[in-house]
Amino acid sequence: MKKERILILSVSAGSGHTSAAVALEQEAHAQGIDAKHIDLLELVSGKAKKLVANSYESFIKSFPTLWGFLYKNANRPSASKGLSELSKLVHIMHAKKLNDFVADYKPDRIIATHFLPAHVFSDMNKDRSISIPVDAVLTDYGVHALWAHPNMRRYFVAAESTSDELKKFVPKANTVVSGIPIRSAFYDTYSLTDLQKQLNLKDNLPTLLFLAGGHGLIPLDHYVRIAIDGISHPCNIVAIAGENAKLQASLKNLAPKQHHYQAHGWTDQMQNFMRCSDVVISKPGGITTSECITLQKPLLAIEPIPGQEIDNAQFIEQHHLGKHISQKESLADTIEKILKKDFLYSPLTYKKRPSKMIIEG
Repeated sequence: MKKERILILSVSAGSGHTSAAVALEQEAHAQGIDAKHIDLLELVSGKAKKLVANSYESFIKSFPTLWGFLYKNANRPSASKGLSELSKLVHIMHAKKLNDFVADYKPDRIIATHFLPAHVFSDMNKDRSISIPVDAVLTDYGVHALWAHPNMRRYFVAAESTSDELKKFVPKANTVVSGIPIRSAFYDTYSLTDLQKQLNLKDNLPTLLFLAGGHGLIPLDHYVRIAIDGISHPCNIVAIAGENAKLQASLKNLAPKQHHYQAHGWTDQMQNFMRCSDVVISKPGGITTSECITLQKPLLAIEPIPGQEIDNAQFIEQHHLGKHISQKESLADTIEKILKKDFLYSPLTYKKRPSKMIIEG
């Protein structure tokens, strides 16, 4: 019997699309399925990958309000038509590379965690360059019109509300409420006591976990300082700056007397810090939100990117999974309420692990 072969495609615009693709590749391999994850931009041009990744991060950091304006104004059906033109251009310019790669790998199914490869390969099906079903995996809790394409076989979405919103753009969309896929490490069994020792956390104190996101694009040190000054009883406070060395240095300069404090840059122990935490304070990226939901940790959303992360922050509040901290001054008080169990938190669960549901199709 022929083993199924899956091609998983992402784009390096933000880390969430790539992280979801890696999680799906892990799950496929765990199930004994031949799967390969490729960044579409790397497939067509390594220089394009670097340019898009760097441009996206710089734009978001320097012009967040403008990004929100563009996001909102592109969130209409006409935007999908424009993207179709772009996807056709990508195909025309790189037709031989794309066709040769697909012919060589011979996938039975394509899964896209970003709308651009979803469109490119759905259009290739439409013009009969290929005949391979394409599934889209949305990595946020809201929906943007750019995901709309009539030739998509199936959409895997984060929640029922995401499915309802998508059908405003694609009325006949075949949607599956799977949740957002996250790395398999978040499902490992563990001993909390052992993890606390390993991470140098005091087991008699609550733990606050502050995250700046993978690229460290937000002023996390301001929020940590508010917590240090505003929370009276001792806590473990962990601050993770991601890849921002300057932010990490600023965080390390904070020296709270009453709290047990540590600051880090990028870490491969994220799942363990999250497991040990009582509250997570972070940018509400789709993957981070999904990780907190999976581990049932209240998420206080700070500095959301206008657009998709605002959608995620609204989802968090509407489903009692945490709170959007729109005023920094309310942070310490909200943390105090959570630690005192004076805060409504409603765990959200899925019938099956999202990555497993998606790979099983």
